[in-house]
Amino acid sequence: MDLPPLIVLDASVVLTLLLNEPAAADVAALLHLFVRGRITCLVPALLSYEIANALQQKSVSRSDGVIATTLYAQWMAFRIPQRDPQPQETAMAFRILGTTRRQTYYDAVYHAMAIVQQGTLLTADRRYARAASTHGHLLTLDTVPPLIRRWQK
Repeated sequence: MDLPPLIVLDASVVLTLLLNEPAAADVAALLHLFVRGRITCLVPALLSYEIANALQQKSVSRSDGVIATTLYAQWMAFRIPQRDPQPQETAMAFRILGTTRRQTYYDAVYHAMAIVQQGTLLTADRRYARAASTHGHLLTLDTVPPLIRRWQK
């Protein structure tokens, strides 16, 4: 597989890094490729809200709130381009939702952005990936390590 022209990251991938989940090193390697200009990344503007919400939900004390604020700032420091979905991306998101069950617009709009922009959605959400796999333009985080090694060369 060649280097995707564009990777759309969803919240599950970013949270994997920020919460230091098992695949965090893979996400860090991917973002390092972005910083070095080896790949292009894009996210819908709603990603920042999803991340802030998830970090807030995990914060149970004042010190946790400070940690959440620090983690959010670390994410924003990557400066990955964010924008609102374009009309054709919104239309594609509704098409995706018409063929999947129990998925959200939030999930579908990440995928729609990847499809319309001829890129690839990267997600750690296997449930969404299974439900929407027929639309293509989708990779799960667990399949990325061999690709990262190839892209690093």
